[in-house]
Amino acid sequence: MYGGLGDRHSFGLRDTSHYLGPVATFNIPKGPSVRLSPNFGLNDNSNGFLFRFMISYEIEQFLSKHK
Repeated sequence: MYGGLGDRHSFGLRDTSHYLGPVATFNIPKGPSVRLSPNFGLNDNSNGFLFRFMISYEIEQFLSKHK
């Protein structure tokens, strides 16, 4: 689920968009992670369909002390 919880003036669900959809995550060994998520709008304020994606890469902790 994904959606808004208000605007800059007030907190709440009124006049915000909300979406529901599955998430698929692919972790490439020693590489990036890719996340894909098709989402469908749940109310009149939502777009009918949203496709969200994310590509991330974790940099190894180079400031940690190795023993």
